[in-house]
Amino acid sequence: MITRELRQLPEPFNLSETEKAYWAGFFDADASVGIDHTGYGGKNFSPRFHCALQLADIAQVEKMSEIFDSAIINRKDGCIGVRSSGDKAIKIINTVVPYLRIKETEARVVLVWYQRYPTEESKSKFSEDCHEVLISLRQAERDLPSFEQPLSEEWKAYLAGYVEGDGSITIPAPDGRYFVVRVQVGAHSSVVKQLYSIKELYGGTVSLNRYAHYSLSGEKAVNLLQDISPYLILKERQAALALEFHQVRKSTPNHRDGKKKSIGEVYHSLVSDLNQRKSTTNIKPVLS
Repeated sequence: MITRELRQLPEPFNLSETEKAYWAGFFDADASVGIDHTGYGGKNFSPRFHCALQLADIAQVEKMSEIFDSAIINRKDGCIGVRSSGDKAIKIINTVVPYLRIKETEARVVLVWYQRYPTEESKSKFSEDCHEVLISLRQAERDLPSFEQPLSEEWKAYLAGYVEGDGSITIPAPDGRYFVVRVQVGAHSSVVKQLYSIKELYGGTVSLNRYAHYSLSGEKAVNLLQDISPYLILKERQAALALEFHQVRKSTPNHRDGKKKSIGEVYHSLVSDLNQRKSTTNIKPVLS
């Protein structure tokens, strides 16, 4: 029997454990990994990493590009993101895989493929098989475990990344009178267990139609924000305003409802403006 030495994985990027966990959460929400056909006639294969965001989030894209040495791309749908292939893609995946939940299995398939990429005679069949496995995994329901309690700082950072990728922080007035802090997270129905796992930690409600939706308000939302706010990047200012509003609201006497509503309107407007921000950053030349 012929045995082959496994190809060594590239060393992970030099990040702290909480930074790795944050980006794992963000990538679980917004990134994809795979093995793509390349070369003449599509006979060769290359690992791929891709993460796309809205144009308003150009600062986050530039940060990813710098940290992970990735190319910035413009997409035809108006989004912007980063893309890597080959060893660079493997290095990104190897950095965050210890903390991935939703995309962990896909990431490990790509890493195994990279390590065991076989001889010229059989590599196409092996790669095609891995490619098909990755396609089936993307369509499968994820059986995700609960988070261990109490949450470590790494998993708080993970949740920060996940909320930044697929969530929102707002201060609405559901009844038209009283404003409250609210955090919402949306996800494909195949990963609804991710939302139930967060619900186990903080409470709230999960609804499921074509897409899964998680929502929590008031003290429950504040508890979540207090845990993740030290690690937020995109929504750091929204979280700070939401926590500040919660404290101001608590310190305002109940009989002064008019003042509470006025305070709520101010904070609601501030957070809404941040959520609807338009980028004024000059975008660097990118790949098409």
